[in-house]
Amino acid sequence: MKKSLTQTLQIASISLLISLSSCVKDVDLSQPTPKPVKGDYFDFQTTLDCPINIDLGLEDYPVLIEVYGENPFEDTDGVIIKKDIEPLYRGITDEQGKLEGQTVLPSYLKKAYIYSPYVGVPFIETEITANSISANANTAKSQTRAAMTRSMPYTYPADMKVIGDWDVFGYPAYLTPNRFNFPENELYYITEAIKIKDYSKGMRGAHPEYFDPGNERGIPIIKKTKVNLVMIGKYAPAVSNTIIYYTYPTGQEPASVNDIQKIIAYPVSAGISCGSTVQLRYWNEQTGKFEDEFPEGVTIGWGVSSSSFKDGNVGSSGGNHNYYSTDKLNTKSGDENAQHTIAIFNKDYSSVIIGMEDRPIANISNYTDVVLYLHTDVSGAIDGNNIPDLEKPENPGPSEADNYTTYFGMLSFEDLWPKEGDYDMNDVVIYYESKVYKNDKNQVIATEDQILPYWDGAGYDKFNGFGYQLSVTPDKVSSVQITSENYEFTSSPLFQFDSKGLEERVDNDNAIIILADDMKKATKQHSKFIVKTTFVSPQSESTFLLPPYNPFIIIGAHEERGKELHLPNYAPTKRMDTSYFGTKNDISDPAQQMYYIGKENMPYAINIPNIKDFDYKKEEEGTRIDMLYPEFTRWVQSNGTENADWYLHKKK
Repeated sequence: MKKSLTQTLQIASISLLISLSSCVKDVDLSQPTPKPVKGDYFDFQTTLDCPINIDLGLEDYPVLIEVYGENPFEDTDGVIIKKDIEPLYRGITDEQGKLEGQTVLPSYLKKAYIYSPYVGVPFIETEITANSISANANTAKSQTRAAMTRSMPYTYPADMKVIGDWDVFGYPAYLTPNRFNFPENELYYITEAIKIKDYSKGMRGAHPEYFDPGNERGIPIIKKTKVNLVMIGKYAPAVSNTIIYYTYPTGQEPASVNDIQKIIAYPVSAGISCGSTVQLRYWNEQTGKFEDEFPEGVTIGWGVSSSSFKDGNVGSSGGNHNYYSTDKLNTKSGDENAQHTIAIFNKDYSSVIIGMEDRPIANISNYTDVVLYLHTDVSGAIDGNNIPDLEKPENPGPSEADNYTTYFGMLSFEDLWPKEGDYDMNDVVIYYESKVYKNDKNQVIATEDQILPYWDGAGYDKFNGFGYQLSVTPDKVSSVQITSENYEFTSSPLFQFDSKGLEERVDNDNAIIILADDMKKATKQHSKFIVKTTFVSPQSESTFLLPPYNPFIIIGAHEERGKELHLPNYAPTKRMDTSYFGTKNDISDPAQQMYYIGKENMPYAINIPNIKDFDYKKEEEGTRIDMLYPEFTRWVQSNGTENADWYLHKKK
């Protein structure tokens, strides 16, 4: 029988850190020892505070960006789709395309993947260095190009023509001098126009109107005009596609690829930033020359040569990797006459949005492998009667409702503190999932915490409480709404609360939220706590203590309030009975801000981030953690510099 998540975590937490002391070299306590120094002791921190500094180089276009610890895209039957995973961070860029933020990451992460659901934003893979995430979309490209330019010649297929030169990266020398300035909100409208909510149904399921049989995907020109093709970008990690175009008399679609003259518009679509513009040129078959203007009565068709660019060269256009806006030219077996292009018309600006699919069509095809924007110099030069119109919803752009980050993981506590514990770490075990909501300036405005008690391994007569402390004073908290399922707080003079639901403040302490005074009862009754906290004014993300905040248990909560146990080196509240510090096995030293460390450098509490369960079998209960997870010992011995992901690697 498949175990539930609750059962899995209960079993795992019982043995999570069993006999941890066996992993660390014993200390000879028979000899006098010097006063403990904080820096000499491992703090068992599994997370790191991570500043975020990103510059997308997109002005006047604030967007929501998401940061992942793994590549959020996967190849499914040749189509790149986004995984259904939660990002490690969300934030909104400013008017200059920059974002400065702060998050908490699992300490084992080495890479970050930066993605935006908005069109025109580059997908960036970057290293996490100096415990921070930094990325500059434009600087990295320009530095690389400057360092690796090469002389021509380049090569391209004999059946294609070119309108200019390019470098080894496919960056055209014939781009117009200035980036295209999109009309107000145009990129937001385009984002909505090609959004796919259910990836399993692809673009056809999201926007069936783009696939009506009478739709035109070529662009009919009805007035003599210059034509500009603007790069918007790519939906997913870059593929080295070549973008081509061709023309034919309107109403006379070519019957085969032999009937068209293919011309390279962009040697490669990857790495060309949003707003980059190419002025297309009309190939006059009669004169055998290029012309700056397209005549009326011709239609511009499109093609994508999939993954054809390599080392500065455009590969052969023959074979089965070329797809066209003229359906009958798509002849790959099993994909004959398939629609590989969508077109959307904005009549206000005589412009057309073009989306292309660079692989054989499937149910999940998204038609956003390359997204382009065509506009003309002459108003009304495009016949858009048979092209679907661009919808223009109200209030486009990122909203505060979308700007939140979810933090989750497991907390385990050992309630024998300050005595030498058995370090089974199962006296209180909870799962937390917290959402931090922000405004458009990435300031914290509210939080929502879900707390699920999973296990209580305390003695039958030991009743522990649970709560957490925020990094703000109570006057900065507007309201606290606590909803508990299957739990009623015991009326006790040990716990007093103010009108907001916070514990009564003492000695100018920060805000304290107490959820339970009896975690044994809460676990047994399968209780669930939801806490919604709002703040009087937005809080700086850089100074706000992010989830799980400062969590703690109150040992023997039916008898006393002051016996708190926090994560290693997390300060207690002002209600703590500090006489416990430095007694028995504890070597806390408030003067050094050194808290909750045992003489054997063992933790009494630990936070395991970004997990929802452990790979654990019931028959393994009671086995030492260093036996089940061999990398744990090295993590401790290296002070966390090695094997930081020990809990993800179980012995096979």
